[in-house]
Amino acid sequence: MAPSPLLWPPLGWLCVGLLLPLVRGGECPRLCVCEVRPWFTPQSTYREAATVDCNDLRLTHIPSNLSSDTQVLLLQSNSIAHTSGELEALFNLTELDLSQNNFSTMEAVGLANMNQLTTLHLEENQISQLPDHCLQDLSNL
Repeated sequence: MAPSPLLWPPLGWLCVGLLLPLVRGGECPRLCVCEVRPWFTPQSTYREAATVDCNDLRLTHIPSNLSSDTQVLLLQSNSIAHTSGELEALFNLTELDLSQNNFSTMEAVGLANMNQLTTLHLEENQISQLPDHCLQDLSNL
């Protein structure tokens, strides 16, 4: 049975609308998955978030063509040792997973201007100390 012509266009527009925020700032980085996914705030509030999943891709750097609309960036289990400003334009970023990479200092992580960040994963890196006030600008963390 064919879908009702009255229902089909709105459903198509809904799907396009969910993908547009990820495409507006650029294409999805090569090999990554970009989609709107469920996300729970630290207060367990359900939200939908523009997510870029680049987990376990053997990356040595953060992709440079990330959309400024990205809210969740997953880079777990790669070989990233430092950032080079790729995160600076991600003003809407609420969650950042850099666990299981090769960071050795907090300065190498580059967390400037991340006012919306509420969740940060850095476990299983080689960071041995946290300098005083290194997270002070992350007021929502």
